[in-house]
Amino acid sequence: MKKPVEKKDADGNITRYCSLCAKYLPEAQFYTSTIQKKGKRCKTCMIKTNVARRKRTHNRYRIMLRYLRDAEKKKNGEKVSMNIEERDIRYVVKDVWHNQSAISSDDSHLSLIRWDKDEPLTPWNCVLVTKREAREHNRAKRPMKLYSEDQISNIQSKLQIVKNELFKPVRMFFAPFE
Repeated sequence: MKKPVEKKDADGNITRYCSLCAKYLPEAQFYTSTIQKKGKRCKTCMIKTNVARRKRTHNRYRIMLRYLRDAEKKKNGEKVSMNIEERDIRYVVKDVWHNQSAISSDDSHLSLIRWDKDEPLTPWNCVLVTKREAREHNRAKRPMKLYSEDQISNIQSKLQIVKNELFKPVRMFFAPFE
């Protein structure tokens, strides 16, 4: 038997039926919605279902970091120590490479790679390239032979800027005591 959505209690107060907890609750226990004419779930059940759902991240920097870690695990086995975080990825992608490939200035299908294969993976050894360029770079025995002198010097100067920027000493200013 279908339960009525609203009903009045003995005092004349309106109560609504929550379809999840199967209880009649005061109208104040329901969110007002412009989409739904009558609330079907109480506030408590809405909060519980929100917390219970697994949150998916669509943060592109977190995804890039995950791909970078997976590539390092694939190459080096399970022992991977990376000195790079999501905020470093954001800085490198947005501020240094301006969301474009360092090689072709393309802005689609981007991936981060280790520029110098012999150096550890750090923000100043990461270059943003397209996935096709990444495959070519990673397959090459001597990847620097793939690029012109101008490209290499441009990339190395930007990587030096990243290193200098991230290693800036913290300056503390104290007001003198009077």
